[in-house]
Amino acid sequence: MTTEVPPWAAEAACALPRPLLFATVSGAHLYGFASIDSDLDLRAVHLLSPSLVEAGVTMRPYVGASDIAGVQAVRAEVHRADGDLWLPGPDTSEDPDGVHPFCLIAQADSGRTVGFTWMDWWSEAADTRVYLLSGCVEPAWHRRGIGSAMLRWQEARAIEFEGSRPVGGRSVFGANVGEECFAGARDGYRPRTYEEYLLDVQDIDMWCVVWAGDDIAAVVVNELQADGTARTPWVAVGTAWRQRGVGLAVMGRTLRMLAEAGVSTARLSTVAENPNDSVGMYEKAGYRVTAWQPRYRKPVEAC
Repeated sequence: MTTEVPPWAAEAACALPRPLLFATVSGAHLYGFASIDSDLDLRAVHLLSPSLVEAGVTMRPYVGASDIAGVQAVRAEVHRADGDLWLPGPDTSEDPDGVHPFCLIAQADSGRTVGFTWMDWWSEAADTRVYLLSGCVEPAWHRRGIGSAMLRWQEARAIEFEGSRPVGGRSVFGANVGEECFAGARDGYRPRTYEEYLLDVQDIDMWCVVWAGDDIAAVVVNELQADGTARTPWVAVGTAWRQRGVGLAVMGRTLRMLAEAGVSTARLSTVAENPNDSVGMYEKAGYRVTAWQPRYRKPVEAC
């Protein structure tokens, strides 16, 4: 008899964040007892990182809602040590309980979550696809090779991702400042130059920057649109300058500057649950709410 092994068997064998040595497939249908519901036994051997074995840490894919508490605990420890960093994860996505193939969980032998990864991607100017790799490791578990292992896994997954190389374009990995596993050049990462950064932005003469000595206290990025309006994709106020009127002042300056440039309407989006009451601040600056975009959910049991 002829038996075809389903493609998902190979995908499952390669899904773990470790190099695959070999895999075996067995099951009743392979021994001549085929049936529509016969089982498939998949066994694989992977290489483990010596540093992770020594640290007592294993890597596994994100499995859903049961991992959220661990992810949030790691983020809280990182915020406690390093301040209010932007650390996206499955719990900040539109579907925390969904399938997130680019989220990896680092778990200690005790069962405690000690790190996680996340990845976003988009296309920029000049047909460039950017994969933004992010993640964090609980401070008490730093310097054990966990961050570097997660980074290598993320890169491999991005390369496998369908459409990772746009036709006629290029793909690059990106990372934000402050992620320790990117420090130095051993993994091939380097900061972009100012000239390189300018290739991917527009209308910098329409930006507003607030300086506090040699430090940037706030920044507003505006982009002019073909219909005569303006879009504001980024508004950022440094932690030390929040709740001090800086945001309101820079937004007022932004609207005056846009009006002087002939802009008829300025638009931006924010999160209603923002703990710094961003909606209230924008309304004080002169904006008004024109649309709400709620999120709907239905229990699986109701289907």
